[in-house]
Amino acid sequence: IALIMTIAIPSVLKLSKNVKVGAYTTKIGLIEAGAKDYGTSNVNAIANADMGCSFTEDGGITVESVFSTLPYRCKRMTVEDLVKSGNLQYDEKNVCESKDSNCSAQYQNNVVINPVTNYVINKCFVYVYYKNSRVYAKFDKISCDMQLDSIPVNETFYGKEYIPAKGK
Repeated sequence: IALIMTIAIPSVLKLSKNVKVGAYTTKIGLIEAGAKDYGTSNVNAIANADMGCSFTEDGGITVESVFSTLPYRCKRMTVEDLVKSGNLQYDEKNVCESKDSNCSAQYQNNVVINPVTNYVINKCFVYVYYKNSRVYAKFDKISCDMQLDSIPVNETFYGKEYIPAKGK
């Protein structure tokens, strides 16, 4: 039995991790689809945006606040902005009680969560951009996934994961 357990436990743990990574990839797809829907409904705002963006193959994003030499006009939004616009749904509602001192006031009700880390990703960035007469969206996974140990829990660090979901 011990030999079987020695073989089975690592396999189960690896499978669990793979399922979570797959769920996160699916969630990113849903976020980007919601951002594209937003962009399609607001195409003039995207096509005439003052911000410029470029994207690299490895997922990197370059942004300038005034549209200049970068190839695409874009709008930077947060995951939370997409929910408020009606283009995405929260994962969990009423996450913690308002009287709970360990719960940040901004997350007392609604959160979108990274299933791999169980961190709230409401403040992570999504870039909606206009290219060849079409609207596209890119979730800033690199920036969002940075877990910065120097940032105390419940403190805002815009564009990054920074607070574990309550009870996770």
